[in-house]
Amino acid sequence: MKILIILSLDPSTVATGYAVIDSSIAEENLAEGLLEYGTIKPKPTARLSDRIRHIYDALQDIIEKHRPDAIVTEDQFGGQITAVKALSQVRGAIMLLASQNNLPMYLLAPTQIKKAITGIGNASKDKVIDAVRRTFKINDEAERLTSDMADAIAAGYTYLNYDIKKLRTA
Repeated sequence: MKILIILSLDPSTVATGYAVIDSSIAEENLAEGLLEYGTIKPKPTARLSDRIRHIYDALQDIIEKHRPDAIVTEDQFGGQITAVKALSQVRGAIMLLASQNNLPMYLLAPTQIKKAITGIGNASKDKVIDAVRRTFKINDEAERLTSDMADAIAAGYTYLNYDIKKLRTA
């Protein structure tokens, strides 16, 4: 199956970045291939289970709107155990969503994404944002491009430029 539309994610319980990229358009023009991007922000005071449900429901709406062929997400990295546990629960909900919608899910290491978009595996958040702005010709004076959005867009970009056979699946 040829994957045309990608839903790429930067999962978080606070602000999950997402991007929808049509690879058939992006082959010719990256900026036009970026169909939609944004951030899903549950109420910070909500219970963890309610925040995960909010993210799940919002992603389901995006899937119904764009009918992606695959989900690409930033893989987990180290950190405080509490944050890692919460992020694991969000990723579990995303895996369930992928399974329910019969979508393959690919995992990309943060260093892999940063290297693909900036050329540097340990690039700062600002460098990733700047590289995404340049690469996708985003003029975001009206709306600030957040690191969550930029990471999601960069994950999609990495997927487009990577040998699919070498990617980890969930």
